[in-house]
Amino acid sequence: MTRDRDPLPAFLRESLEAPSEAAEVASLLPSLLQAPNARGKHRLAQAVGTLPLKFAPFYGSLSSLWDLPEQGVVAELTRAKDPNAWRFAGMPGLRVMHVRGGENVARARVVLAEFGEGLRFPAHRHTAAETVLVLQGAYRDSHGVCKGPGDLHHMAEGSEHSFRVLPGSPCIAASVQFGVEFANFMVRWWAKIMRLDLPAR
Repeated sequence: MTRDRDPLPAFLRESLEAPSEAAEVASLLPSLLQAPNARGKHRLAQAVGTLPLKFAPFYGSLSSLWDLPEQGVVAELTRAKDPNAWRFAGMPGLRVMHVRGGENVARARVVLAEFGEGLRFPAHRHTAAETVLVLQGAYRDSHGVCKGPGDLHHMAEGSEHSFRVLPGSPCIAASVQFGVEFANFMVRWWAKIMRLDLPAR
C-alpha cells in the first residue's frame, strides 16, 4: 500500500538513514507523531528548526568541508547554540565561531560565520584557496555569482571579489580559508588586529 502523505519532510526521512542523527530524531518521534496533528507538526517543526538539526541536510557536506566525522559536525553545530562560542569579527553585523576541524584543515582558518542581512563584505584577494558552504541566506559577489543554501563556493588562489548579503535573512556559512588579503589598507590593518587573516587555531 502506498502512503500518499508522509508526515515527515524528505530531508528528515533521509537523515534517519544515517545512524548518528537517527537516534536523536527517533527519540523525538513517538511523542511528536502521537500528539494531535497540528500540535505534533508544530513540535516537529521546532525540533528540526533549531541547532544542530536545523542544518541536518548539510551534515555530509560539512563533514567533508571541515574534515570531521558526522558526530564531530553535530558537536560543532551544538556548540554553536551557545552565544559565548561566537565572537565579534570587527565589522558590524559579522560574527564568527571557530570550528575545531580535522587534520586536513589544521593550517586553515575554519569558521562558522554569520553575516547580517544586507552586509557588504569588502574587496579581498585569496592568497590561497577558500571554500564556503552556505547554510542559510544568500549572497551575491562582485562578479555576479549568487550562492544560497547548500551551495559551495570555491575561490582559487589569486582570485579577488567582494560580496553583499541578499535581503530576507542573515547569511550563515561554513568556511575553510587558507589565506586572504584585503584590498583596502585600513581594512588590512583591521584584519591584522582582529586576526582575520590567520588560522583560527
